[in-house]
Amino acid sequence: MAILRQDLYFGAQPRLHALRLGPYGGSSARLLFHPDDGTPLDDSALNGFMEDLADRIEIVCLDPGALADPRHPDRLSLIRDCLAAIDARWPERLPVILAGHGRGGMLALALADSAPVQGVVALAPIIASLHEQKQHDLASRIDAARIPLLAVFHDDVHVAPFRAALERSPLNTVVRLPGDGSAALTRPIATFVAEWSFAAVSGRDCSSRNILSSSRIGLDGA
Repeated sequence: MAILRQDLYFGAQPRLHALRLGPYGGSSARLLFHPDDGTPLDDSALNGFMEDLADRIEIVCLDPGALADPRHPDRLSLIRDCLAAIDARWPERLPVILAGHGRGGMLALALADSAPVQGVVALAPIIASLHEQKQHDLASRIDAARIPLLAVFHDDVHVAPFRAALERSPLNTVVRLPGDGSAALTRPIATFVAEWSFAAVSGRDCSSRNILSSSRIGLDGA
């Protein structure tokens, strides 16, 4: 069970709120997580997912409400600032995985080429429009990434325009999740994400078949 639970604040006013959780005995990686827009940090499904993750890996979960504050600069710049801050904040300098759910998953993919990220996890990423996809130049950013990416898509999301970019690299893992996007915030997915993250930062094969049996976690290779 996770024993570390700490409120964090980044930057100048308005300060960005985040929640840090981690396992007893420390972690060999740190996951910066952006929930879906409109999901508060006290959401029961999100809290359960964070606790399940924090049994195995340290997680810093950003407050999407604070990220959406109009006084902040654009969202991608703000997340880049957070990446730089967490890399310098703790002396152990753990390898960083950037992750997100829903719209947070899309933003994580848009930052796949950013330092010091060593892997990206996109859970049920939501793309609001073709214009937004072109604005963030997702396919080009994914192609430019030289790190492993994990994308978990659910049945309701049409992602063909950038899914092809994900499938071009043997480093990436693309899996299908039956049901809607809320199914991504479950204990089996948390276990899968933690194991994938450890594989990514250690240079091991990140394909789903080499981490856990897809049938055990309800994921299908896509």
